[in-house]
Amino acid sequence: MRGVSPQRLTLAWLLGQSPVVIPIPGSTRPQTILDSIEAVQLSISVDEGAALSALPFQEQSLYPDSEPKPPL
Repeated sequence: MRGVSPQRLTLAWLLGQSPVVIPIPGSTRPQTILDSIEAVQLSISVDEGAALSALPFQEQSLYPDSEPKPPL
């Protein structure tokens, strides 16, 4: 969509959701930080926002080994 990185598109979409939502992106590379900054200048149309909102959400744990395990 639009030829931008998934990170930039996601951040732009999150920024457009609410004035009280402030995403805090993480990065280990300078280029990724610059990409995140450029997300502020990307505006998402109403149709694009609706299409992104309609995508299925799949919750994923960043630390799957830290999930509570049932007692034996």
